[in-house]
Amino acid sequence: MTLQDYLKIFRHRWLVIAACTLAAAAVMWAVTPASTDTTLKVGSYTATATLLVGSSDANETSVSMARIPLYLTTGEVPKRAAEAVGYDGDPALLASGLTVTPDYQAQAPPQFTALRSQDYLFVVYRNGERELYDLHADPNEMNNIAATADPALVAGLYSQLQAMRACAGDTCRTADSLVVPTATTAS
Repeated sequence: MTLQDYLKIFRHRWLVIAACTLAAAAVMWAVTPASTDTTLKVGSYTATATLLVGSSDANETSVSMARIPLYLTTGEVPKRAAEAVGYDGDPALLASGLTVTPDYQAQAPPQFTALRSQDYLFVVYRNGERELYDLHADPNEMNNIAATADPALVAGLYSQLQAMRACAGDTCRTADSLVVPTATTAS
């Protein structure tokens, strides 16, 4: 069928098409509940808190921000929150109304120094944790090889990173030209 055939059918049957559309709309209006909110109301409480990533304590292990909603909606946290607000019902029901949204502008980024070359990305965090990525074998930087890499390679990258941190002016060219041993990761 061509477009002209469809237009011809529409011109002759437009009243039937309009009546079917109105009938379908009336049925949907009749079967749709008046209130779309079917959740059980447990009261209202609004709180805002900002959690910053990172810590001033170099020995403290960091918690993944992805786990924060889990901590806030399960276990002891809902129980203690229910006690604090005087809620006598099920704490899980109270926690089900909790929405945790990250505010990425409020998060303090982890403090680190990094060195990127054509072959490697080497990162040292403030807490001493190290990451090393082989950019040829792992261009997406998904496999941290710092623990399995040749210690001479890690030491050389660390020395160059420290030299780059301490340099100023022309001394940065000297620090940038340090030779870093190339090595493969241990199996």
